[in-house]
Amino acid sequence: MATGLKSRIAYKTPTASATSGDYWAGTYKLLLRAKSIPSPFGSQNMVDTSTLEDLVETQEMGRRSAGSMEVEGAFEKKYKDEMVTNEGKKLDFIILYGTDGKGSEGICAFIGQESFAPGEASDDHLTGTATVSVQTVPKWIEDNYDVAVTEDKVYALYSGKTYKMDRGRAFESNCLLVYDWEGNLIRTLYFGDALTGISYDREEGMLYGITQGSGISLIKLEI
Repeated sequence: MATGLKSRIAYKTPTASATSGDYWAGTYKLLLRAKSIPSPFGSQNMVDTSTLEDLVETQEMGRRSAGSMEVEGAFEKKYKDEMVTNEGKKLDFIILYGTDGKGSEGICAFIGQESFAPGEASDDHLTGTATVSVQTVPKWIEDNYDVAVTEDKVYALYSGKTYKMDRGRAFESNCLLVYDWEGNLIRTLYFGDALTGISYDREEGMLYGITQGSGISLIKLEI
């Protein structure tokens, strides 16, 4: 079973229209160092479809409730100042699930707003809470971590390095191998940025690369 260790919530200022194919690309900043991250999905409402002919109540799934998250974390000035500055603004959020801090288990994206409030202050800790209102349906934007598939192709990152050879950069790569479903290598693509993962958005038909430098970035890959 996967744990939530190193899972993160990050944000960026919108830079494209909501219908743009590369909408989620960009560099994201950590919202705060979270102690826990609630689900961005609202509770599922049920619609009663029973009639007087039914002896047992019947239901179908209806609309979800609007999502709202209370993200508790460490109270730190640099994160607090950013949240106070951005309070009430429309922001793009991503939640990276997985113990690598890069979304190896899943990346969920949505548009929302945030506000910050201090939490408990005691002799051994100081906490704060970011309240995030989820204003679009959260979407999963990745297919896998280092392998992504489409209907006719398989994309795989290749570093050519071993952990012993280059411990700090063994899992970074600027080389993308493209195969067909028969296992034949079709193309080898090279990028200027060192990628730590790739994500395929089926809805948009877009392949993203994941990088980590001064922030967490999703880069539209021209393939």
